[in-house]
Formats: sequence, structure tokens, C-alpha cells
Amino acid sequence: MRTLLRPCCMLFLLITGHASAVALTISPVSLQMDAGQKAISLTIKNDSADAAPIQLRVFRWTQEKGNDQFRETDEIVISPPFVTLAASRSYNVRIFRKDTRTPAQELTYRIIIDEIPRPVDARSAGGGVKMSLRTSHPLFITTQEAVATVTWSMKRDSRGWYVSARNDGNRHALLTDVYLVDRNSHQKVALNVNSVNGYILGHSYRDYDIRGAQFTPLTGHQYAVEARINGKTITGTL
Repeated sequence: MRTLLRPCCMLFLLITGHASAVALTISPVSLQMDAGQKAISLTIKNDSADAAPIQLRVFRWTQEKGNDQFRETDEIVISPPFVTLAASRSYNVRIFRKDTRTPAQELTYRIIIDEIPRPVDARSAGGGVKMSLRTSHPLFITTQEAVATVTWSMKRDSRGWYVSARNDGNRHALLTDVYLVDRNSHQKVALNVNSVNGYILGHSYRDYDIRGAQFTPLTGHQYAVEARINGKTITGTL
């Protein structure tokens, strides 16, 4: 079983040819299915003036030791897996579950969409580069009862201080607008959290480095984390 080693929300790969002008609009960006739901649609619009051949694949998404892991799976079927999008047109892709039994905890996947490079005529390539588009979109299969339960801690290793966020729930947590707060001085330090490293899957954790902020906790001071988790504002103690 192969593993996708480089996770990302959007990645551009360089290959020989001319600069690509393909632009896609994908909706929704994040997909969610109820446990009993059999299928869902993904709409892809080609906003460019040229046809765009694309490939769609699905990977099982887990987290181990704070890092994303992606593995090929046949639990989800995408129809069609290959499509050529006409210029300025939209196309609906269907995503099916093979097993519609209610899972014990949320199931997590990534839908990877790749632009398929066209053959390049070496006589007209002109020594340029061709940029092939790749996008990655989360797919969650969950129940209404599933919840995210995030706890926080501040730790130090040989490299310095960091904040660790652990999700002991059975639903993913998406962190945004995360700040470390000194409750005594009211100073705030923004953590480097984005749409890639902001996801913490159920029973997983992530560490967020604060060395770049030149942060050192002061004796006698109390600290907390302010953040939005799945859109809700929270304050977590450390």
C-alpha cells in the first residue's frame, strides 16, 4: 500500500512545458457525509479558457505522532475518476461509500485532484515550465453524536517551548485564530495555525512551535489559549 508523503491544501508541481493557465473552482472545499449517507457531490468548475483533464483519487487520512498520513483506500469510490473539463464549464463528481454502516468514530479521507499534464511539443516548449495543479480536500464521515474534545498543554524540549493540542474526542477539530495568552500581562502570541496544520483528527494531537515568537513563560504567570474550534470561540487552560 503506497503512502502520499507530501500533504497540502494546494500544491503546484513543476514539469517541462509552458506555464499552465488552468484555474479551477471546487465546491464544497470541505466535504462531510452523515453516517447513513451513501453519496455526496463535488462540483468542479473550469474557469480557464482551455479544456482541463483531471484525475481524482481518495486517500485514507490518519495522524500519527502529530503528522498527517495518507494511504490509498477502496472504501470510497469516485465517479468518474478521470474527466476532461470543458472551458468555462462545471462538472458534478459523485463520491460513494461502499460500507454505509455507522462507524464507531468519524472516518477521515482526503480527495486529491490533479491536473493531468498534456504532452509537450519540444519544438514549441521554449525552455519554459508547466505548472500542474493539485488540490486536496477533506472528506469526513461522521455522526451527529461525535464531538471534538481538545485539551492544551505547554511543553519544552531541547529546541524550546511549544503548545500541544490533543483531541480526545471522536470528531475532528479545525483550529483557527489560535493565540497563547498571558493572563497576567494580557499579552497575546499568535500561533502558526493554518488550513493544513489546523486539523486535529479524533484521538490525535498536534504541536505548535512558539520559538519564533521569542516566548519564555514567566514564573508565577498563568497562561491560556484562545481559539476557534470548528467555528466556535473557546478559551483553554494550560
